Amino acid sequence: MDPREADPARLSVEEFQSAVTRLKDVQVSEGRIEARQQEDRQHLWQYALALMALLLAIEGTIAAKTA
Repeated sequence: MDPREADPARLSVEEFQSAVTRLKDVQVSEGRIEARQQEDRQHLWQYALALMALLLAIEGTIAAKTA
């Protein structure tokens, strides 16, 4: 390990805090985008499930009439 990397005088406190804050904000933003995309994918499954239930009901009605 290079001892120069552990030198606390290389960054001021303000520089360090601003760098940490920016990284934290980026992670929050990325997390929100990922959550939104996951929610959108789940929303489409609701329509697919409703369509499948409707088709099964129609098939059952047709089968009852022809029997």
